[in-house]
Amino acid sequence: MSLLKNFDGSIGEKVAGVLGLPETTLLKRTYIQMFSNHEVVVEGATSVLLYSEDTIKLCCNEFVVQFLGEKLSIKNMTSGIITVGGKIKSVEFLA
Repeated sequence: MSLLKNFDGSIGEKVAGVLGLPETTLLKRTYIQMFSNHEVVVEGATSVLLYSEDTIKLCCNEFVVQFLGEKLSIKNMTSGIITVGGKIKSVEFLA
């Protein structure tokens, strides 16, 4: 499986499709899906850097993403996928 991590985008996408895996598993990409300003699903998160009621900062494959808002919480956390809930006021991408 370690050889698959070195595939370029097109080959990696095909392999992921054939195996029925998310592309982030093989290609170390990050996908962020927002549902209004109340929920965000981050696929490709590697760790939680900061967690408070008004700030959640996540380390992802290519960058760090920070959510600012009110009553923020991590609603779900599985292998590489984190769901943030609350009233999200801003999203920042940090190097």
